[in-house]
Amino acid sequence: MSELEGVDLCSDDIRGGVQDCSRSLVGRLIGDKVANFTGVKNFTNHVWGYPRNMVVTELGPNLFQFQLEKEEDREKILEGGSWIMDNQILVIKEWEVGCERKLNHFRFAYLWVQIWNLPVHWLCRSVGFKLGKLFRSVKEVIVPPGEGKEGRHMKIMAEIDVLQPPPRGTLVKLEGVNTWVEFKYERCPDFCYNCGRIGHGDKSCNGERRDG
Repeated sequence: MSELEGVDLCSDDIRGGVQDCSRSLVGRLIGDKVANFTGVKNFTNHVWGYPRNMVVTELGPNLFQFQLEKEEDREKILEGGSWIMDNQILVIKEWEVGCERKLNHFRFAYLWVQIWNLPVHWLCRSVGFKLGKLFRSVKEVIVPPGEGKEGRHMKIMAEIDVLQPPPRGTLVKLEGVNTWVEFKYERCPDFCYNCGRIGHGDKSCNGERRDG
């Protein structure tokens, strides 16, 4: 057999590899800085509570596989939303065939979004879920109790597109009156005020300037 003839594989040949990978998660750091493998391994072990026998493998620049024995460990990590490492979002997804070659597999991530400038009588969960329609989905809405010097604001855990500029706010209309509400992203990673995208700062931006 020559190298030009190639080799044909069937599903039986890869069954063992698929079974191993099905017990894993895959994470991609969204940003221009290339992460250090040891740093990622130490960071994830720490924030995930040192899962038993977790195996971390670097699949490429800023792309990592996390093999975990227990399904409950994988579910707990996925429920935790996104993780911020060195000012970059670590987007964690369940492994699926070919996911390491698909940037869109890691396109969406959950972040806490504070909503400011709402009239005090609008601070309720139903308003939060309606405003959350500007995002892909909303997992949770929290209305903190009123106290303190910073005033009251609502926050939502929203699924955002990390490859596009996140919305800075929106115009809300009620009975003919317009109110501009502002979005502030908690623990926000590197954010470019030039193009509006997450993952790099103004000085390293090569994109077009965002209007407004």
